[in-house]
Amino acid sequence: MEWQPIATAPKDTFIVLSDGGSLWHGFWHHDCWVTGYDDGRVYVRVILEPTHWAPLPKPPVSSE
Repeated sequence: MEWQPIATAPKDTFIVLSDGGSLWHGFWHHDCWVTGYDDGRVYVRVILEPTHWAPLPKPPVSSE
């Protein structure tokens, strides 16, 4: 995974975000970086202040 400065991050897809200590999958939402989930009852949104980003890794290929 090659880390890039957050200023170069795409704002139209999920990516891996980092603040130098933590990692999140997240996306740009209106005017801030967010991560969250929807379990059908509640949506949690956490506003992030990342410094770097990387593309999501490719999913594993099934051996079956």
